[in-house]
Amino acid sequence: ALCALQHRGQESSGIATSDGKNLHLHSDFGLVTTVYREEDLAKLPGHIAIGHNRYSTSGGTDDCFNQPFLDKKHGFAFAHNGNIPDTSKLEAFLKAHHVSTRKLNDSGMMAAAIACQLEQGLDLPGAIAACYPLFTGVFSAVAMNQDMLVAFRDPHGIRPLVYGTNQTEEGVECLVASESVALDTLGLKVERDIEPGEA
Repeated sequence: ALCALQHRGQESSGIATSDGKNLHLHSDFGLVTTVYREEDLAKLPGHIAIGHNRYSTSGGTDDCFNQPFLDKKHGFAFAHNGNIPDTSKLEAFLKAHHVSTRKLNDSGMMAAAIACQLEQGLDLPGAIAACYPLFTGVFSAVAMNQDMLVAFRDPHGIRPLVYGTNQTEEGVECLVASESVALDTLGLKVERDIEPGEA
């Protein structure tokens, strides 16, 4: 799927997975075909995964901006496609929660805000919903913990996000991607777009 979406970003690529107990991450600079070797993929066990190809919209080329972001302390990973041009609400929220934004771009601030809500005892969907008013911009995003994947879009649906499925002997496989070509490549049936403002 990431190979099919290489045109979405050529700067870096990353995959986070969950095996139901632990979260795993591999990311690096470069194209998809050079970032992942067989030994790298072998270290990404699991039944849930999120991936991201990055191009710089905010932040620099430091590896701290590579996605997905993995927050082991709070047990979740996050990836974002889009741009939050006005981060003032996010910055004020994070400052009130004593979180430094010095090394965070807009995507990193979104992840940090979700972590703050998780610390308050909310589950992942609840934390995202609580932070949603802070995300003033255009975005499609995915977040996952050990046993759940959440996909969500900005209220105006500027960035695409499509949902597809595949029936197997083990059950239904699901995939959410920024373009349907990722689903086509893997032979999944396109079900529908994630609606604007929907999680």
